[in-house]
Amino acid sequence: MKHREFVIENNEIDSGDTPHVVQRVDGLPTLRIDNEQSEGAFLLTLSGLDDSLESSSLKENTVYSISQVIAGHCVDAAYIHCRKLVFKAKSHQVYLVDVGRSDLLVLQILEAWSDGVVLNWRDLDTIYRDSWFRACRTLVSHDEWRQTPVANCIVLAPEGLASRDDFYCYLGEQLFGHTGYAGTNLDAFYDVLSCNDLRGITIHIPNEERFAGILQSIMGDADYFSKFKSCFTDAMIDLRLGSIHSP
Repeated sequence: MKHREFVIENNEIDSGDTPHVVQRVDGLPTLRIDNEQSEGAFLLTLSGLDDSLESSSLKENTVYSISQVIAGHCVDAAYIHCRKLVFKAKSHQVYLVDVGRSDLLVLQILEAWSDGVVLNWRDLDTIYRDSWFRACRTLVSHDEWRQTPVANCIVLAPEGLASRDDFYCYLGEQLFGHTGYAGTNLDAFYDVLSCNDLRGITIHIPNEERFAGILQSIMGDADYFSKFKSCFTDAMIDLRLGSIHSP
């Protein structure tokens, strides 16, 4: 696995601070946090400090972003509010911080992909779902959601799916491959379809009734399948129902 440095940057507007580069960050919560601020403080250890940080420290009562560059993409790992410095040495520093919007899981996924590991979202615990979407979105957001379809005829038969997240992971995979992104709701799905040139692509749903039943069970909406089909027709994409050889 390749070594990747972390970048720590003052989030205050016009702070004038130079971003700090460190070799290692320890102490961030393992599980994803979406709160504006954690309920309690964390001990954050920064190791392998660059010259700018060896001679100084993070500012108290200041918000910083912590990010990592993976495969050319700068990915936010966390936002922290620095309470105070509690220990300082030449090789490392320890801080008391509040943590918000932390997501180390997305770094794990992107690092694995960058290292050539083929992951399957089905094999991962459901706690990875939001991070999986974010990882997929990271790869395509810089290119205005443009992706390459996996085939000229794409078959959709979503058996064994248990949730909304499962369904949209499945869509991204079926349409654009194992790192494909298809949104997380119908509006985002339509946006993805509209941003890609899918002329000449056929979407085939062999069992319309079964598909509709699965979506109703997952989404709790009897009209979800109809809305889903409209995404393709509104985006002017060829949609075939039933046997593809039917007249």
